Parts: sequence; structure tokens; C-alpha cells
Amino acid sequence: MKKTFFLLLFAVSAAFQLHAQAGADNQHPILNTEQLAKQHTYDNLDSALANPDKVYKLSVTGQKKLKVIPAEIGTLRNLQLLNISDCKIKELPLEIKECKNLQVINFSGNKIRVLPAEMRELKQLEVLYIGHNRILELPSWFGTLTRLRNLDISRNALTPADVSNAKRMLPKATITY
Repeated sequence: MKKTFFLLLFAVSAAFQLHAQAGADNQHPILNTEQLAKQHTYDNLDSALANPDKVYKLSVTGQKKLKVIPAEIGTLRNLQLLNISDCKIKELPLEIKECKNLQVINFSGNKIRVLPAEMRELKQLEVLYIGHNRILELPSWFGTLTRLRNLDISRNALTPADVSNAKRMLPKATITY
């Protein structure tokens, strides 16, 4: 699954030809595909939080002891790829909004019920995997994620009306349900 995730990231990145551009505050540039590929992938949350300015990719998949994402995640201002899949996460910290360069998020295989409204501030987000969770409804702010191109909402407690609503809010996105 990890290999598939990174292959999909590469494909999406190549397809949309990510450009090196300044982040929202001009201090945290968004790397292009080639630059991002050269960055170290942190696989330990504590290590990542100890080096916040160096973290562009964080993948802590399958860490069943991980039940909480600490608020300090917001210090990872350069973070572009976040994979916290197959853990035991129940909720997301509001501070996720501080990771303004996030382009790819994988929260699949957790126990998440609600996506915080603060996530609407992730304007660079292109890929969001939230399948295999406990999400009961999709938030109305989803339509503000105008760059979103891939959305996986499979295996949640969503109705066909929720799926139709997601398609309406995100007409340019490929939605897996």
C-alpha cells in the first residue's frame, strides 16, 4: 500500500506538473516533483517534530500505537506529503491548518468521524485519502478545496446523497467511493 501511495503521488504530481512556488507566507516554498523526491521521508513522528523545518514528507503508516496526532503537527510548515494511514487516529488536530503546503494527505484506515473545518485552509491540497474511516457526512466546506483532484471516501458510512454532493462540490476531482 505504501508503494502504491507513493506511485500515485508521483503520477498525480507529474500529471499536474507541480511548480516550485512560494508558499502562502513566502518562507516555506512548495517543492516541485523532482525536488520533493530528493527529500527524506520521515517515518517517525517524534523525529519529524524535532526537525520541523526539514520535514517535507512524513509517513507513519501502520503504527497501531498512534492514537493521537499532536497539535505540534502545525509546526511542520514545509510538509507537502502526510501519510498517517492504518493507525488508530480518531480525530485530527485543528493545527493541521498550519501545514499550508500540504498537497497529499492519506488518513485512510483510521477511526476518524469528522474532518475539522480548519482543513478548508489547506488550499494546496490535491489528493485526500480518507477511506476506511468512520465518517458519517462530508463537510460543506469541501467545495473550497479547489485544487483537489483525487478524493477517496470509500468504506465510510456515507449515503449516495453524500457521494453526489461531493461530486457536485468537486467537479474536477476523481472521487473513489
